Amino acid sequence: MSWAEHVASGIRTTINGVEAFYVDRGEGNPVVLVHGWASSSFSWRRNVPALSERFRVIAPDLPGFGLSQRLLGGLDLESVRAFLLDLLESIGVDEFSLVGHSMGGAVSAYVASMNPDRVRRLVLINPSPFGAGVGRRPFAVELVRHRPLSDIAVRFSVRRSVVRRVLER
Repeated sequence: MSWAEHVASGIRTTINGVEAFYVDRGEGNPVVLVHGWASSSFSWRRNVPALSERFRVIAPDLPGFGLSQRLLGGLDLESVRAFLLDLLESIGVDEFSLVGHSMGGAVSAYVASMNPDRVRRLVLINPSPFGAGVGRRPFAVELVRHRPLSDIAVRFSVRRSVVRRVLER
C-alpha cells in the first residue's frame, strides 16, 4: 500500500480541538495498533489487512505524528492516553486489545495500567518504556508509578532503588 492509498483509506476527525487521523477497518473485537516514535499508522500498513479479516482494527496517528496535529500542552503519557481514549470513545469503542510498538509500547502499557477495565489484551512489540523521556517526565518514571508495571521495571533494567524512590514520591 502506498502513502497515498493509506491516506485515502483513513479517517480524519477532530478530538478535543486536535485534528486527528486514523485507520478503522474490519469487524469484530477491536484491536488498537499504537505506532512508535517518529512513525505513524502507516507503519502498520501490512498488518491491518490481515488483522482486519478477524478483528476491527484501529490504527491512529498519535498527536504530533503522521497526519495528526500536535498537542498544545506537549507530549506526555497522560495527554496521549487521554487523546487515545477520547478517540476510541468518539467511535464507540469501550473495550479493546492494545498492540504497541516501541514508544507505542510505552503508551499501550500506560493505558493498560490506568484503564485495566477497558483493555482486554496487551501486546508489546520491542517496547521502549524505560528509555529517554518524552515531554515533561521520562517514561520510566511515569510507568513505574503504576502497578503492575513497577514490578516489571524491577525485573528489567531499572535498579530497585530507582523504583523505590519513584514509588515513595
